[in-house]
Amino acid sequence: MNKPSIIRSWDNDDQYVRDQATDSSWSHDTAWGEAAALKFMSVGDTLLATGELFHNDTIADFGGNDGFAAHQFYRRHGIRPTVIDCEPRRIAFAHREYKLDTVQCFLEDIPLPDNSIDWGFCSHTLEHTRDVDKAISEISRVVKRGCAFILPLETRDQTLQNIAHAVNCSTMTQWKKLLTPHWTIRGSARTKSCIEAQIFAIPRRRK
Repeated sequence: MNKPSIIRSWDNDDQYVRDQATDSSWSHDTAWGEAAALKFMSVGDTLLATGELFHNDTIADFGGNDGFAAHQFYRRHGIRPTVIDCEPRRIAFAHREYKLDTVQCFLEDIPLPDNSIDWGFCSHTLEHTRDVDKAISEISRVVKRGCAFILPLETRDQTLQNIAHAVNCSTMTQWKKLLTPHWTIRGSARTKSCIEAQIFAIPRRRK
């Protein structure tokens, strides 16, 4: 089956944020956070190697948790990403501990101007969104040049086991179908473990 499934909804914002906080790891002290940071830094390495990353570029980590991955990116590349997340304690940690700019919001409604971010990174975040098409559209609106998406490939049962997940996609094709109305896919790959998709895309400009 190649159609993504929406498997969970929430009655209100407070309930949603509470479930995200309950079932989402803090990045700075977990192997998951270390892995996300390595992927973020690798995106920077690639952009630097192709001559596309500049010291005055603006970068955002969409669903950036406590800022650990963004801080590691800064340590390697000298550019401080903005951390965007809906969970207030993690956003506060990113600002306090790493001195990062932060935006507390839902990805379905990002309070940033059009084309205000050069490069985006979005790791294991879209599966949490309540309106995945709107979130994808909003990221494409604020990103000017490109975004790297790291996306889980899960069975429906695996998604149901995580109270913070709303969207189930088990194949790369499903995620691409969600992205392509708003993004042009420039590259994609599975991780060696085959449990996640890595997709790099550039935003489709609105006329």
